[in-house]
Amino acid sequence: DANNYIGFGVPSSFYPISNSCGEATNTAAKGITKIKTRPDGKFYILNGNILARYLSSGLIDTTFGENGYFKDLLVSEFDLLPDHSIIICAFRKLPVTVETYLVRLDENGTVINNFEFKNLNNSSSEHTVKVVYSEPTNKIYAYYPTPYSTEFTTPVLCRYNLDGTIDQTFGNNSAYIPLPPVVDYNTNIQLQKTDISKNKIIIAEPGNTGITFKMYDLSGVADPNFGSNGISEVAFSPEFGGTLVKTILDSNDNIYLIAHQYEGFFTKLKVEKHRSDGTLATDYGVNGVFTYVYSNYRSSSRVDYADSRFQTDNKLLISGKRSTDNGVADNGYLIRISPEGSLDTTFGAQKNGIFCDLADNNPSDYLESITAFDITTDNKIILGGLNKVITAGNTAYYYGKIKKLD
Repeated sequence: DANNYIGFGVPSSFYPISNSCGEATNTAAKGITKIKTRPDGKFYILNGNILARYLSSGLIDTTFGENGYFKDLLVSEFDLLPDHSIIICAFRKLPVTVETYLVRLDENGTVINNFEFKNLNNSSSEHTVKVVYSEPTNKIYAYYPTPYSTEFTTPVLCRYNLDGTIDQTFGNNSAYIPLPPVVDYNTNIQLQKTDISKNKIIIAEPGNTGITFKMYDLSGVADPNFGSNGISEVAFSPEFGGTLVKTILDSNDNIYLIAHQYEGFFTKLKVEKHRSDGTLATDYGVNGVFTYVYSNYRSSSRVDYADSRFQTDNKLLISGKRSTDNGVADNGYLIRISPEGSLDTTFGAQKNGIFCDLADNNPSDYLESITAFDITTDNKIILGGLNKVITAGNTAYYYGKIKKLD
């Protein structure tokens, strides 16, 4: 429930992350890209390329890394393992490209020097850009992209054992499954079109007139009950269209496509639901599509996507930023969508399905964008984003900030 803010950090419900961890000018702010909570209430924040750990109270956990921050390597992605160790995708910048590689940290935020992630089929793990730990399989899924990697004709998804060895049984004993080609060298956007749930792996590949879904079990074997041997080609519904930004599965393996739709001077957020067999769920929203528009009463408005999660009751949370043409600056939002495809009116201070601290009477210290969030074991929401501060010299600085919702 987003009706109340929880006192979080010091001195207020907003806890500013230290200047060395994300303060930047308005042209360089990266902001918070990932939040991951532990069962004991501690949580990790990736702000810029610095990984930090916080106590459940919102205070920095000084027992982690260097006074709460891991600064030995630049971090682009991470996930948590059952023993509270951490897998990170660290990276280094080269003259013409960027190489990333897998590293394992212990619970204290120290590199485990005698641990090694093996390479996939003689390729280089320096090209790995994303990792996902799967509790049902107790394995680690890793993404190898192209064009930086020349060993594969397309990006691939492989699976690691916890000892760092490649699981050669994955993908019908090929050790990997292929992913769609990267478009315009934007690996991050491409990876958003693949999701791993507790039961399945879904890959969505947009075409000119529709989407090709590929469904696998967690061992990388095509699902024979989905489409034709795991492949289903679905035409875009009339209400959908736009640019696909995220594919996500709920607990029943229903497929949700999140997209930006551009209509004149409006950017709308669209969510299209397909059942676990790939067919359109026409009883969701309007003919299978939920639409969120910031304002229909202006000559233009936009809603941008940043992050999404399902709660245990299959209510979908989506965050990002929104703005209009009438002088309303960027402001962060978090919406909750019911399983039926409408805004959940039990959520938000105004009971309209929307959390926005600018609209909810906090105009002096609000988040310009809610870039990441996670859900705690007691169903609270920890969110993070960018907060703009104007100095006496009229210079704008952006700070990464975190907040906890009831």
